[in-house]
Amino acid sequence: MKPYQIYYFRNDPQPQRPIILYEFDTNNGAIQFCNECDRKHTRQTAFESDGKYYVGEYITKDTMRFITSHFKIAEQYLHPELANAKNNICFWIEQEAYGDRQYFFDNETKQFSTEFNSIGD
Repeated sequence: MKPYQIYYFRNDPQPQRPIILYEFDTNNGAIQFCNECDRKHTRQTAFESDGKYYVGEYITKDTMRFITSHFKIAEQYLHPELANAKNNICFWIEQEAYGDRQYFFDNETKQFSTEFNSIGD
């Protein structure tokens, strides 16, 4: 299983909920993950394309715990123009004591990153 894309589904009843699409090499792995998502009521989609299997899951607090514990997330300081770049999508924001931490996924490089926006002293 590997992250393939993060997106917002335009026709979703709750369109502000980000979705992470995972890619699987085997049907069994995808089905097993579908079952886990179904138990949590987080599955948005599942399909096969070009011999690969894909499962889309809504990003929730539990999903974020999974992402941060299973995938490398680089700390970076994005220039404001880069934060809005087409491939770099902000999918989660956590409020911390001295500012907000934003999580990004680059749909081209398939890399996670985070940036802390300080509110000052």
